Amino acid sequence: MALYTTEMHHVDRCEEEAVTARTCQRWHVKLHFCDFSLKDQLRSGSPSDVYDDVLGSMIRTNPTLTSTEVSFKLGIPQNIALDYIKGLGFVPKLFVWVPQELRYLTTFCTVILQKREQEYLFNI
Repeated sequence: MALYTTEMHHVDRCEEEAVTARTCQRWHVKLHFCDFSLKDQLRSGSPSDVYDDVLGSMIRTNPTLTSTEVSFKLGIPQNIALDYIKGLGFVPKLFVWVPQELRYLTTFCTVILQKREQEYLFNI
């Protein structure tokens, strides 16, 4: 009985590590055309590194752009443009995109000022 459970454990483990049928089909097609490279092919979708550079320069030159305007200029959906802008570290403050580091800096300065005010009150 112990041998049976050990073998079942090996079968379960093999199922977890097995490739899918679609992966086998892709490999077969690549090998059929003598493509032995292990690199992934380019995938459809948006090239993020290109958008990061273009979008970063757009926002830095005109921080009042809306995500709708950015999406129109780049030809991508508005929600994708918004995700890219936020992914670059910009946050909207009073209709202007500011780097998130500035938000942390202003929060830090506010905390320090509050602490100074409290110390001043203790001296009275």
